[in-house]
Formats: sequence, C-alpha cells, structure tokens
Amino acid sequence: MKFRHFIYVTFLLASCATTKDATDAAKGVIKDTHNSSVNAAQENKNRMTIKRYNTPNGFAFSLLEYISGKETQENICISPASAECALAMVANGARERTLEQILSTLNSKSLDSLNNKEIYKQPIKEGGTKLSLANSIWVNKKQPVKEQFIADNKKYHNAYVSNVPFNDNTASTINDWCSQNTNGKINNIVDKLDDKTKMLLINALYLKGAWRDEFNKNATTDEPFTKADGTTTTVKMMHQTLTTSYNLDNNLRMISMPIAESHIRVWFILPRKGMSMSEAAAHLATNFNNLCKEAYNTQRIKLSLPRFSIEYKTSLKESLMALGMTDAFDENANFSKISDKPLYINDVMQKTYLKIDEKGAEAAAVTYVSVGLLAMRPTKEPIEVKFDRPFLYVITDAMTNSILFTGQVGNPTE
Repeated sequence: MKFRHFIYVTFLLASCATTKDATDAAKGVIKDTHNSSVNAAQENKNRMTIKRYNTPNGFAFSLLEYISGKETQENICISPASAECALAMVANGARERTLEQILSTLNSKSLDSLNNKEIYKQPIKEGGTKLSLANSIWVNKKQPVKEQFIADNKKYHNAYVSNVPFNDNTASTINDWCSQNTNGKINNIVDKLDDKTKMLLINALYLKGAWRDEFNKNATTDEPFTKADGTTTTVKMMHQTLTTSYNLDNNLRMISMPIAESHIRVWFILPRKGMSMSEAAAHLATNFNNLCKEAYNTQRIKLSLPRFSIEYKTSLKESLMALGMTDAFDENANFSKISDKPLYINDVMQKTYLKIDEKGAEAAAVTYVSVGLLAMRPTKEPIEVKFDRPFLYVITDAMTNSILFTGQVGNPTE
C-alpha cells in the first residue's frame, strides 16, 4: 500500500448581479442569493471567538482546536495545507482589510511571503515519495476578471486558467482535471455549474509514499479501544518495536512514523487521561515545534497502533471567521483585485479521507469554498506506547515545515 495524500481545494466566488445590488450591499442590504449566507456570516461574526496562535503552524492547531471543541463526531481529519494553498490564491485578489484578515488568519506577514512559501514549490521527489501540487482557476465566461490577478496566480502558483461557460459540460471537465491530478482518487467533485457561480479556484495536493518501518500484518490482533465516553470497541491493533523519534511532557506523549526516503512524518499524539482533544490541540499549538525538535532523540518503542480509516466532512467557514477572517464572507469583502464587481466567499467546505494500515497510509481531502519538550536518555527496554484510547495525529513535511493533515481518532474504524 503506497501513501497517497490528495488535497483538492475549490473557491467559488459569486458576484452581486447589478449596480443597484452593489449599492444596496454598501448600505448593508443584501438581496437574493446573498441574503441568507451574508446574514448568517454576520451572526457568526457577532458570536464566535477562537484563540489565534502566532506560532509556526498556529493556523493548523487553531483549526483543530476549534473543530475538536464543537464537533460531535469521534473522528476528525482536516487539511490545513489545503486551506492555506487555496487561501493564498484568493488572497491575490483581495485588498485592504479583507487581505489583512486573510494574512493574519494564516500567520503570514505579507502577501509576498505567503505567495513564496516553500510548500507551493513543485514538484518534490524524495526517493520513492512524491509530493506535488496542481492549481487551476475556472472563470465563468460571463465574469470579467482582471489580468493581474490571473498573472499573479500563474506566476506564484502555476495556476492553469480556463475561461468557460458554467454548465454541465464544464463540470465534467473540472471533474476530469481533479481526477488527473489526484491519480483518480477524487473524480466527482462538481455536480453542476450555473451562472450563480462566478469562479472556481482549485488546488490539488498529491503525496505518495510508504512507512519507513512497516508493520507485520501477522502481528495485527483484535484488541479493545476505550472511547472518550468510557465505552469500548474492538479494533485491529497493529504492533511493532522500532527506534524512532519520541517525546513527552506533562500533557501528552508523541511518536513519529516516518514515510520512507522523505521528509514526511506522521506524528501520533496520545494526550494524558482526562485531557480533551481540544485541550490537547491548544497545548500543541504552542509546544508542537519544540516537542518535535526534542523528539529527535530517538527511543526504542514498542508500539501498538490501531488500523483505522476516516471519512470526514466539515465547514471551515466558522473556524476562519472565528480566527478573524470575517470580511471575506459578507458585504465588507474586498476582492477588487479580481474584478470590479463585488465578490464574496459564501462557505468553505472540506471533505477528507484517511486510511492507516500496516504498509502505510492513504489520504484524500476535498476543500470546497463557495462564495459564489525534554531530551531523554535512551532506555535499554523499549518504551511501550499503546494507542488504545482517543489520540491525535499530525502529518508534517519537515522540509517546508507544513502541516498537511491533522485530526483526532476517537473510534478507529476501517
């Protein structure tokens, strides 16, 4: 089983239809297709707060903390890298406070630094591991778009651009592009297109690899896993003893499972008993990078890890607004570097898939944004780490210091 990680990101930007609509919007009067979404955005703006961490990868853990705190599902999988890549493209069309809020949300000092992050450079090939990005912009033929916006996204994000009528044929073409850039894993994203949608910005991130230390499938056994509510379920528990990066502090233990011949690592994090996933995410927000650095003092680990798979879907809209990116979702949006027509983002949806087994991992993510610690001495005996209760995971690219995937496992399933 090879490791495949696909991220697909789409922005749909809808414009106000007439000059009168634009005038009304400036007065705070939003009509027709804007009404419900903008009013909801304003309500969210009035009631939501979330701590924003000005640390490397703070954006990733802010998302995880927020979603873990409000989500009722036991398993979560989000892709901060996917969201960041897409927001970087749309940021090239933003001005003034809208741009400032996007940059602040992503902990980026400037649009130039955001556009030039290492994660966007492609392709990356390390031994048998491949990490690649593909971007595209699909413009509704009826929507005027400024040349500089297109030029910037071609320059910084190598975006493929197509000006097409938004209909079922174009939806099929977009689905084909997604399939081609995700090795056929994601091939049916757009059901239909119409003139209410003005633009689609799509990012596909593909990663393929395998564990450096594979599990022996014959060692996998049925064992109990205790869920957050105290009930137990039976899972397929994988076992192996290996030498790898390990660290702990007063709140959690974490080990690294490297992807062979690459800088990609999957960190599995076991919080102390009684600590919520949201609290653990908040702790990681300010401590993750130091914990990772100190973890390079390798240890002999007797590891028990459940085989699991996750299918997950969530809206990132509330999270982004709670982080301060509010204007982009209502009448205050300023995307005038894209078009003179007022554009705004309606929603940010992400759908993900992650499978962890003996050979490696396979993951996919679809993001749909619519507008319209202590260095330790090695021990003689292996340290036993058993993930038989809820835990977190983080998939990182050490070369670019990016978090590709993160989430929680509260009920391992296949």
